Amino acid sequence: MKKHFAAITLSAATILACSADPDADSPSATQGDESTIGCPQLTLDECARNTNCRTIQGHRVNSTEQCLESQSAAACTAVSASTCTNTITWAREPAGNLWQFSDSCIPAGWTPDNPTDAVADTCDPMPETPCDGLTEAECICARLAESECFSSDVCKPVLAWKVDSTKSCIEEEQQFCGCILPPLFVDHQICANALSLHQSPSGNLCVFPCTYSSPPTNGWTSEPYPSEYEWGCTSLGDSSSTEFR
Repeated sequence: MKKHFAAITLSAATILACSADPDADSPSATQGDESTIGCPQLTLDECARNTNCRTIQGHRVNSTEQCLESQSAAACTAVSASTCTNTITWAREPAGNLWQFSDSCIPAGWTPDNPTDAVADTCDPMPETPCDGLTEAECICARLAESECFSSDVCKPVLAWKVDSTKSCIEEEQQFCGCILPPLFVDHQICANALSLHQSPSGNLCVFPCTYSSPPTNGWTSEPYPSEYEWGCTSLGDSSSTEFR
């Protein structure tokens, strides 16, 4: 779904690892061969309790609304393995449901596939971003959806580590935090090597790898860094179940 467009990427995203099958025919999707460990046969709850295994996170496609549901655990796999390719990959589970993954590693026994129709980035209705204090151009950018922002010749997406305040944790992988009329920081080429926290007009709290001397633009605000938060939020599809990795 995502095309290759210029993005404001503030640091390399953490890439998940999984076992690679040396006999796989397709270079774009890797299925782990962990039969000796048995991780793929575990339930998601058993997987969370097994130190040799981890869950593979993805977005299930809602076939009725043709949209991506919230990220959840799709299957279980071994912790040890080769590095996956950082490429959006689609795969179909044995039950027939189509899923989207952020890298090329898909669950064992799943079939690489692609959607036949356009799939929206989220099934959740997006509230309109407030534009108080923003210029007209900044407001237009701030209200763009993720796919629209990546397609824009003027606006640019901001990628950083999102904070989940309900679970007191920070996501391991960088995500889309908002859309801006660049630059987000006037002194973006000069920054101290220290983490900082900023909030978008839509309310996204995101961690940046730098601390800037100038305040953010585009209606973003600087916030106290949540040093007590854990790195790594893993949801097993239950809001009461959180695992820190």
